Amino acid sequence: MLNNKSVILDSVMLIKNVYVFQSVLEYIGKVILFVATVVSLTSCSRAQASRAAKQQEVKNEENVATNDPLAQFYACGLPKDAYPVAFYGEDSISYNNLNDVQKREYLDKSNLVSGIQDFDSFYFFIQPIAGSEDEFSSFYNIWMYNEATKKISKIFSHHIGEYSEMQIDGVYWSYDIQDNDETYKTSSGSKGVMHHKTATPVVVIAARNIPMTPHPIYLTVILNPLIKKEKVIEEKFISFMSINDSSLPVAEQELSRKVILTTTTTTSSKEIPAPKDADFAVRNILYPSLNAYSTTGNSIGTLSLPHEEIDVIR
Repeated sequence: MLNNKSVILDSVMLIKNVYVFQSVLEYIGKVILFVATVVSLTSCSRAQASRAAKQQEVKNEENVATNDPLAQFYACGLPKDAYPVAFYGEDSISYNNLNDVQKREYLDKSNLVSGIQDFDSFYFFIQPIAGSEDEFSSFYNIWMYNEATKKISKIFSHHIGEYSEMQIDGVYWSYDIQDNDETYKTSSGSKGVMHHKTATPVVVIAARNIPMTPHPIYLTVILNPLIKKEKVIEEKFISFMSINDSSLPVAEQELSRKVILTTTTTTSSKEIPAPKDADFAVRNILYPSLNAYSTTGNSIGTLSLPHEEIDVIR
């Protein structure tokens, strides 16, 4: 009997041990399945996050390309280091650090467009020439975008002719307006002539040629880009002048020709008695004049201005 009981007890214990072992195996299987599920979900989540990040990055790049006011000009060949010429001379901040609204404002300021007449529109850009800048000078290219043809062209590079040290003080633009006469017949059969106006861009660079002296030569550079004409005048640029045509009907305003104004000065000097503590004294007499040119560089006239006397005592 005892032996039978012992066998029965051993059998029961074996069954329990088998059951416990199976339970442990099931538990371990569940744990492994759980871990595998977590790993799988984590991997999928990471993959989705990575994919979403890449998609967002592409969207951001597309938005930047879309929002950048110069994107359309880059697509037409404008160099990436060029910027609207209206920003030239601003050294408080880099152009690339401006926000899109500010960039758009400078682009609009660099646009030649008529508010009344149906003239072609143009944009102007300036580009530093790589490696040309030092403590005394820097050189630039100027680019023009033709809105009608959707083309970019370089209209100025570094310098012109003998003026190899040409430094740009400012860039200005207007329309070169010319007459293109058209004949017509009247109701009575006689002929008449109508002044039809054509307009092309004219660009003026106010510059200085800086030789190895403390006295720069002021230059007015007149560019007519569409006919590839250029002229350099050794005079200081003042401004474009427009005729007051407000008396005309609005539809006929802004059709009058512009005038380029410059100034020159001739000098003479004479010695004057020097004070006790001075080595010498000289009186310099300056004779300034106001000069007018057409937008193609032809001289129109000169007006002499009152002279100035400047004493130099050393």
